[in-house]
Amino acid sequence: MKQAKTLTKAELKRVVDVTKACSRYPQRDVTMLLLTHWCGMRVGEVAALRLSDVLDANGDIRAETTLVVGIRQMKPVHQQTHGGNLPIQTDSPV
Repeated sequence: MKQAKTLTKAELKRVVDVTKACSRYPQRDVTMLLLTHWCGMRVGEVAALRLSDVLDANGDIRAETTLVVGIRQMKPVHQQTHGGNLPIQTDSPV
């Protein structure tokens, strides 16, 4: 299977800059953008995140989290994601 194309650092920075300049909710939108880029999460997975998935009981950012796919209203024809740990690379300058 072919490797999916991803944005270069320069392209990602440009998308982030445009999002910051043009979005009504730039902090939210940049966060969602970076989660999709850094973690490979799909938009639906980002939208399904809860605060408890990201923060621990003390309000600190979790080093790891396990995301479990749940059925909400309809069962998808093709399940796209399985629960698991998603590493987040924080060394990016963006």
